[in-house]
This record gives sequence, structure tokens and C-alpha cells, in this order.
Amino acid sequence: RYLFSLALLLTVAAHAATAQTDARLKTAVQLAAEGLPDSATAIVNGLLAVTPVSDPLYPEILYTQGSIARTTTEMQRSFQKVAVEYPNSPWADDALLRLAQMDFAARNYAGTVRGVEQIRGNDPSSPLIPAAAYWAARAEFEQGRTAEGCAWITRGLASESADVEAKNRLEFLQGRCTGTPDSGAVTAPGPAAP
Repeated sequence: RYLFSLALLLTVAAHAATAQTDARLKTAVQLAAEGLPDSATAIVNGLLAVTPVSDPLYPEILYTQGSIARTTTEMQRSFQKVAVEYPNSPWADDALLRLAQMDFAARNYAGTVRGVEQIRGNDPSSPLIPAAAYWAARAEFEQGRTAEGCAWITRGLASESADVEAKNRLEFLQGRCTGTPDSGAVTAPGPAAP
């Protein structure tokens, strides 16, 4: 059940991540999506073997390795390596977002929020802030922390990188921040009926 939930979460959120820039890595991702994980893994492992760890392509290869991994342990290992060893890479925030989503799927809601906080701390203007805010808000709501969840929604909606889809998802959650889903204010109870 956890693997199914995780796969669903990562599939839904994949569009938020940066697309691979290297044609070989794009091919690996496509092969994995077409049900050919061994071929995809062979491409990625081949690139890891010949690419120096100092090459800017290396964190992208690691991120792709996590994206096509067959187990959650392999995914976590690759994404953590990108986030920890290559924090200045354009792939670091993508890896942190994936790790936060994995924490959410595992019901580690505090871990989800910590991961998203790290994205925001690394780069408050990251284009991933709207997607990250969505997951942080959901995690806060799961912990019964409505005010914190609503604050994340506000941050996500305020981000310049929030596209229509991200705004729609955040605005849907925003219904939990008011007294009623379709009104911006809580109405006071009227007088009692005689």
C-alpha cells in the first residue's frame, strides 16, 4: 500500500520537477515509463561510471537514478545524495521535494514540513515553492496545525512561479482556512429561534 501511495504521489507531482536536460537521461526516464527499467538503469549506471563527481551533470544523473528506482530505499538514497552532497545544484530542490513527498506517503508529516522548509531556506524564490507549499500545507493539516497549513498556502499563492494548476490546488486547500469553503469569513451565529 505504501509503494502504491508513493508511486501515485510522485506521478502526480512529477510535473513540478525540473525536466532532464541530457538526452541520454531523458531516454532513461522514457524507458522506465515504458516498463523497461533494466534498460533505463543500464543507461544511468553507465553514465555514473564515466562521469566525474565534480561534473555538473553528476547530480542530474543521481536525481534520474532516484526517479527510475524500483524501491523506496533506492529512491531515498539517490535523492538524499543529491540534496546533501550537491546542495547548490539545480537538482537539490527537486530532490528535497521528492523526499518530502515520500515522507508524506509514509505519514511522516513533520518530515514533509522539514523538507519543504529546507527548500524555502535554500531559495525563497525557488520555482518549486508552490508545489512544496501544497505538500507542506497538507502535512500541517494532517497534524491538526491549520494556521501553519494556511500560512503555507499563502506562501504558495504569493509565489511568482505559481501557475494556474498550482494555484487551483492551493486554492482548493484554502477552503480549510475559512469558516466555510465558499466564504472568506466565518459568520456569527444568528439569534435563536423562538
